[in-house]
Amino acid sequence: MKVIWVHTFNPHVKNSGIFMHEFLKSFKSENDIDVELFYLGSLKNIPELFNNIYNLYTRRKEYDIIHCQYGSFCSLACMFLPVKKIVTLRGSDLFQLPVGTIKEKLHSKLAGFFTKVSLNSFNKIIVMSKQMKQMLPLKYASKTVVITDPIDMDKFTENDKQYSRERFFPDFKKSDILILFTSISRKNPIKRFEMAESVVRRLNELDTTLTYRLVSANNFSNDDMKYVFSAVDICLLTSVYEGWPNCIKESLACNTSFVSTNVSDLKDIAIKTNSCFVCDDNIEHLAEKIFVSLRQPKEELRKYIEFLSVDNIKIELMKVYQHTC
Repeated sequence: MKVIWVHTFNPHVKNSGIFMHEFLKSFKSENDIDVELFYLGSLKNIPELFNNIYNLYTRRKEYDIIHCQYGSFCSLACMFLPVKKIVTLRGSDLFQLPVGTIKEKLHSKLAGFFTKVSLNSFNKIIVMSKQMKQMLPLKYASKTVVITDPIDMDKFTENDKQYSRERFFPDFKKSDILILFTSISRKNPIKRFEMAESVVRRLNELDTTLTYRLVSANNFSNDDMKYVFSAVDICLLTSVYEGWPNCIKESLACNTSFVSTNVSDLKDIAIKTNSCFVCDDNIEHLAEKIFVSLRQPKEELRKYIEFLSVDNIKIELMKVYQHTC
């Protein structure tokens, strides 16, 4: 079986599409499947984009399945290809952005429109969470499956807290409580950095016996993050929406608790724990739950995301490929 993964993540940008390039390696050991990556391009370079679409069309007979790794224009560009097709929706290609500039809202609306227009042409639809599946029209239910992106469980493991903290946060006092804003972008309106700042300010008002510090993941590489998760005391996610946030998977793999707004299927994880909480979009509530979480005994959280290992997700994905063919 030959499968081509079509994506729009720029391969020349650091950390862009890192998941797909790493996940692809796991298929190399499989004898009955050959997976190839194909960079479609972006709307910022129209000539390159249409040249790549043409190349994909001319090569379509080489593959049993075309797997679009994103909705929006990626799925729109592939919808007319006469071959078995699968699309994976990741969140921003389905959810509508309720905050941000007019340009950002328009971009979100257009991305969602492209996705909805193209879905009917795909044999299978993969979504990140049960929440996303419920958002799709009922007519797509029978061909929609929930398969979340995997996490490298070997890479993300708990490290020594003192070593991690001294290495990556040497400027803070040992008594400071470090709260990690998990997004790599402070300006992304979906992530709401300003809300995270307000939550930490409120924490410092509620508890004057300690100093709560907000630190951000934007200055660290993906390889550094296992130490960052081990160094901080808790992770805070204030997103408007998420598919299934990789930062929370990685946090849990490092046994670091989270407090989050009600996105994705995080509530399914939180209810199994004593130190993880999902809240409404309420600064007071988020601050209170962080306060509660930090006073809970250390938990083994890694077990709750073991089902998202690379091997497990690869097996689930191969089942979809076999069923589609």
